[in-house]
Amino acid sequence: MHWKEDYKIGIESIDEQHKRLFELLQFVQKSLKKGLVTWETGVAIKELVEYTKYHFSCEEEVMEQYNYSLLDAHRKEHRRLICELKRLLLDLKRGKTVTSMDLIKILTHWIVNHILDEDLKLRGLESASVTSS
Repeated sequence: MHWKEDYKIGIESIDEQHKRLFELLQFVQKSLKKGLVTWETGVAIKELVEYTKYHFSCEEEVMEQYNYSLLDAHRKEHRRLICELKRLLLDLKRGKTVTSMDLIKILTHWIVNHILDEDLKLRGLESASVTSS
């Protein structure tokens, strides 16, 4: 799972954070090479969750700044994704066995699909705000 220039939305701070999310996802994937989720994977996922919360907060601030019309729906999606990740972390903490493929599928779907389906809607937000001012 690698960052692609096609994922850029054109807001530099958000694009840089998206790149960092991909780096964290790669770290989680590397920690899964043993087949089953390990303690190291839990730590990596926890870091991913914490950075994601930070990223979502920054992204929502940008949306507020530009009066983004879909902010409420986007914010709800952010909350849903954080809850899903926290649930996964709790399952791991409780010793629930999660296969590496299941985990990779969840995280990849979450990061890539959120960026491609939701965040790409932000493309042009900065320039639209500048031209409407």
